[in-house]
Amino acid sequence: GPVLEEGMFFTIEPMVNLGRPEWVEAVMRGRMIKRAGENISASEVEAALREAPAIAEAAAIAVPDEMRREEVMALIKLADGYGPADMTPEMIRQHAERLAAFKRPRYLAYVREFPRTATNKIAKARISARDIEGGVFDCQSMAELNGDQVLGLIGG
Repeated sequence: GPVLEEGMFFTIEPMVNLGRPEWVEAVMRGRMIKRAGENISASEVEAALREAPAIAEAAAIAVPDEMRREEVMALIKLADGYGPADMTPEMIRQHAERLAAFKRPRYLAYVREFPRTATNKIAKARISARDIEGGVFDCQSMAELNGDQVLGLIGG
């Protein structure tokens, strides 16, 4: 097979840097969400959600949870020509069933636009309640959260 030389990179997920032949350093490309002792890759959740044709972009973020430490919140930007009626929270929840149960988002919200970094990546750390269009839904009860509950999850 091909031989990797010092300083070469190859990308799977996470990215691996072979800086010296004797050791391998893993460089994580996204924050892991820690839910009840399980590590969840935000990029894996996002990739599963983006498989739906009505979803243009998705961001999975960690939100605080008293019992589980963190919960997964999915923020969805719908593709042009689609509205919330075309991709309801129930439909998104069903689509997320491709993921292991512990990886499925507990909360769901729609955004018109995501805040961006200088390199046009989604700036997850800057997402706030102001970015949400509509409401935030609890995917377990399918109930919409009130304003105070939303602020408790992601702040203003």
